Amino acid sequence: MKFLKMALLMVCVVSLSCLVGCSKADTRLVGKWKNQSLPEIVEFKSDKTGIFLVKDSPSLPFTWTVVKGSEVRIDIPFQGQVRSLTGSVEKNVFTLNGQGEQAVYVRME
Repeated sequence: MKFLKMALLMVCVVSLSCLVGCSKADTRLVGKWKNQSLPEIVEFKSDKTGIFLVKDSPSLPFTWTVVKGSEVRIDIPFQGQVRSLTGSVEKNVFTLNGQGEQAVYVRME
């Protein structure tokens, strides 16, 4: 019985640690990021949605997920299909990869 209680306690501790660790990766990304070379802002919201805001263009909504560690997948509905892009976040820099190009964003204060 004592072993069962100890095992249950360990499972709870590990589960809680995983939950806290995952939420840190998500919260690192939440906020507004400004493109370094274009008049564009990308906003990641805590509900796993986001929006690209490009000057003089319609906004482009998306959903996002943290795939592993600092790797992020962005799913953009486009002409009846979903296009996926990947990116990574490191400190205050978000790098988005797509079709042989990279866009670099910095966190807005």
